[in-house]
Amino acid sequence: MKPIETIYRGYKFRSRLEARWAVFYDALSIHYRYEPEGYDLDGVRYLPDFWLPQLDCFVEIKGQEPTVGERQKAELLALHSRKDVYLSCGDIWFPAEHGTRTRMFYGGWTLVAMSIVSGTEICELSLPESLAIPLCRIWNAGVQVCVAPFDDIVFARSVWRHEIHSFGDWLRMAQEQTEVLPSLFEEIRRRQEELVRCGEQTAGKEFAIAVDGGGVQHEMEWYACKHCHGVGFQCTIPGFSWVGGCKCAGEFEQDEERLRVAYTAARQARFGKGNPQGG
Repeated sequence: MKPIETIYRGYKFRSRLEARWAVFYDALSIHYRYEPEGYDLDGVRYLPDFWLPQLDCFVEIKGQEPTVGERQKAELLALHSRKDVYLSCGDIWFPAEHGTRTRMFYGGWTLVAMSIVSGTEICELSLPESLAIPLCRIWNAGVQVCVAPFDDIVFARSVWRHEIHSFGDWLRMAQEQTEVLPSLFEEIRRRQEELVRCGEQTAGKEFAIAVDGGGVQHEMEWYACKHCHGVGFQCTIPGFSWVGGCKCAGEFEQDEERLRVAYTAARQARFGKGNPQGG
């Protein structure tokens, strides 16, 4: 079934769900731009739904659980733009109802060389983006590329990823590995000599390539800061940082009055001809 296009504040949204999120942002005074620009990401064309300048991030809205292809597009956008990309699926729900699931694709990544022997960081790696991005995607799929410069050997090993919290998460990652890794490994195979030369950056030490700050973090939710009253996304996994520019000590709450008002406004919004902002 095709979603109903909805006009709100001069924008023609592709679905009513997108329009409801626009109402949510308006209720919180969060400036947004709808489909501001399309991008060519390694031959994959992508037009993200929202750009939120105040939070310096993209947001993509999906009614259903995103497909592997949709997740890959969000991942590519984060890697190329170095901006965070949030992929939200499901209807708009109050926080306690846990009806909306949001994944974050982190844009602030760097590649680092880790000692295979001790597990400690050796150095930050300087690589061209055309090689760095495939390495990041391999890491995000739960596999780590390792290099033994003295033997001219490049190999791979599985790594534990922090976003695996259930059997469903494990199945999702296994599916992504099946669909994504073959082409990425072929790219690494073609550029094996270039990776081996990275040994010059690590003083010839055997190393594993890790992504500092990269990867996918699950279960992001909207939170409000008790001190500065700012709003933004935060990971619900303990220990992960506030996202959205808040510099406070970390006292945040989901069930905050302004958030409840915004959720209510979004869920109750009507977009018929009787609404001066709709159509």
